[in-house]
Amino acid sequence: MTETVGISRGFIRTLVGDVQSALARLGVSDTEAHRREAVRTTFAAIEGVAWVYREHVRTFTQDLGSMTPLLDFALQEKTYAVNDRGDLTEQTRFIPLTAMIRLTTQVAERSCPGLVVDFGHVGWSNLKLAIGVRNRLVHPKTTEDLAITQGDLEIAKSGFFWLLALVIEGMTAVNDTLISFGADSRTVVDQLLSGDEKALADYRAAVDSQDSEASVAGHVRK
Repeated sequence: MTETVGISRGFIRTLVGDVQSALARLGVSDTEAHRREAVRTTFAAIEGVAWVYREHVRTFTQDLGSMTPLLDFALQEKTYAVNDRGDLTEQTRFIPLTAMIRLTTQVAERSCPGLVVDFGHVGWSNLKLAIGVRNRLVHPKTTEDLAITQGDLEIAKSGFFWLLALVIEGMTAVNDTLISFGADSRTVVDQLLSGDEKALADYRAAVDSQDSEASVAGHVRK
């Protein structure tokens, strides 16, 4: 995951830098064009940061060995279809931004007991409101759709900075959990290698339990 984290940091740094530059231009020259640019740039950053968050948590869940096929499909926005000839095809299934953020956070919270996200925060409410502003701006039907008020700008900024804080907190939490998991695994391996009787007994019990579950699953499939 280390290489992925390095790439993600550079990507997020670029997105945040773009938002800062757009807001700086708006501060120097508060025009309609600069307001629209600020909102578009902010939402590009929101989409990018949310994607990094999702992929980071998905990779983390795979590393922990707790990924399920259904969850993996959902996090990748994938599904499948089978036609009359029995051909299997993968399909993309769009999941709304807010739903994906909630799903990603639920996955992270389940593995990181100390991570509790407050979705009652005004930043979350503003992020949802900002989606409406973005939608009318990128799919305008009238001149009014292109008008961006100071309130629209504040909503977009509030939603972005709330999400950025969530992503930083969530990614830090899963990183810490993975480090702890690695340390615990190393301890168990060392105990097994040293011939620790309790560790060996626990290991055999775990293997027997997995074999039993696999056998039951096999009978169910038959």
